[in-house]
Amino acid sequence: DGSGSGLFAMDVERRIPHLVTAGLEEFVSVDVSGDGQRLVATVANPVRDLWTVPITDHVVDESSVSHFKLPTVRASAPRFGPDCILYLGSKGAADGLWKFKDGSETELWKGSEGGVVSAPAVSPDGNQICFVVLSEGRGRLYLMASDGTGAHRVAESLEVRGAPSWSPDGKWIAVAGRDDKANPLFKVPTDGGAPVRLVDGVNSVISNPVWSPDGRVILYSEGKGGATVRLQGVTPDKQPFPLPEVSVGATGDRYRFLPDGKSLVVTQGVLWQQNFLLLVLATGQKRPLTNLSQQVVMKSFDVSPDGKQILFDRYPGSSDLVLIDRSPH
Repeated sequence: DGSGSGLFAMDVERRIPHLVTAGLEEFVSVDVSGDGQRLVATVANPVRDLWTVPITDHVVDESSVSHFKLPTVRASAPRFGPDCILYLGSKGAADGLWKFKDGSETELWKGSEGGVVSAPAVSPDGNQICFVVLSEGRGRLYLMASDGTGAHRVAESLEVRGAPSWSPDGKWIAVAGRDDKANPLFKVPTDGGAPVRLVDGVNSVISNPVWSPDGRVILYSEGKGGATVRLQGVTPDKQPFPLPEVSVGATGDRYRFLPDGKSLVVTQGVLWQQNFLLLVLATGQKRPLTNLSQQVVMKSFDVSPDGKQILFDRYPGSSDLVLIDRSPH
């Protein structure tokens, strides 16, 4: 439900799982004693918050990074709107959807109604927000007004994976989906029509669609279960779009357009130490933007509408070692 990873036990004969622990812990690893009555586990400290760094004509280091302070206990997966910032946040439960505007915060969707599992997307006019909620083990696409009213499901037949992305004209939403045989890429009409399949995704996993500001191309990542995936492109009318060969991390947001639509900000590096670089789509030319020294996990980021700032999340990689005694019954 977005609140973290629980520990389950399962009888391998009957294959019926049951919850061993209940709470908000985020478990990293686990082992069991020989008699099965004690567990030893590493529990992540669920601290995450937002930071900014400028986009300049030279490489900047850690001294240029600033903390973007928010009232929520946990904040991640930021997105810029025309006059606000959206993010996933929590004050102790599953992640909800929050808006920060004019120095104050508003909870648009409560995590208790279903955990929001990926970064939201704001319509180009700023009037609507789409987001994905985990419900009954499936990702469901929701649409609401920017003030949090009128939340309703769209494309109810789709199981959605990852973050959605609006078309520049506000008429479509690009999403990665999942069905029994494939992991396709769709564009979903906002007026309630049937989703249109753009890429089949039969022999690979497709994720993280990002629509270009000029509307010409939808970028997406494609892979087969490895740590990295290949950046691909398709036009809204289903034609392949040629791109330079670029690989990015398989999880989280790893690429966002600059406002001109000609270049991308991309993250590359190992999971716990990543940096931003600028990629020119037409030529494949890369230019480093940052040389960050902190060894923390970064999963999502966005570029400001003026193209001058990167807003990103950080997950400090600390954890505690705990012992759990199980009841003999």
